Amino acid sequence: VLRGMGQPFEVIYVDDGSTDNTKQVLEGFKDTRITYMYRENGGPSAARNTALSIVRGEWISYLDSDNELSPNYLEVMLDWIQKYPHTLYSRPRMKKTLELVEQNQIVKSVDVTDEDYPDEMTLKDIFMRKVRFDGNGFMHSRRIVEESFRFDEALNCMEEWDLVMRIGERHPDSFDVCDGR
Repeated sequence: VLRGMGQPFEVIYVDDGSTDNTKQVLEGFKDTRITYMYRENGGPSAARNTALSIVRGEWISYLDSDNELSPNYLEVMLDWIQKYPHTLYSRPRMKKTLELVEQNQIVKSVDVTDEDYPDEMTLKDIFMRKVRFDGNGFMHSRRIVEESFRFDEALNCMEEWDLVMRIGERHPDSFDVCDGR
């Protein structure tokens, strides 16, 4: 979760009932920008909505625990949004990497070209499911939260696609795909 362009960021980590050492790892950072919240397992939509209930940032982004963002993700996305001020919500051009893991070690890693992320993509392509919408790296303005958009907790799949469809119905001309150029 970001606190405005050019401002410090905050990270809200909602632990959705994990049984590992997540809490101890995060507490080890000793960083006041990190907020850790534990909740009984309710699924990804409930966890994200929990974070949205306390968010203070102007720009909000999502990342699941089994994914990662490029080191310059925040800079690229915020620069893009600054260049295109009509943007209320955006997603980055993505790269897909397949990893083979054996005994907790990555033994092979392959970057793949994925038809899910073509050079040209529109909101209509997402609506019509011509491309897959992945919420990792999805970024939106605080205005989206203020307009009471939330993830549908009744859905146990495609909740990210559902959210972007509902936002798109209200704001069809405010979506962009950040290509980092």
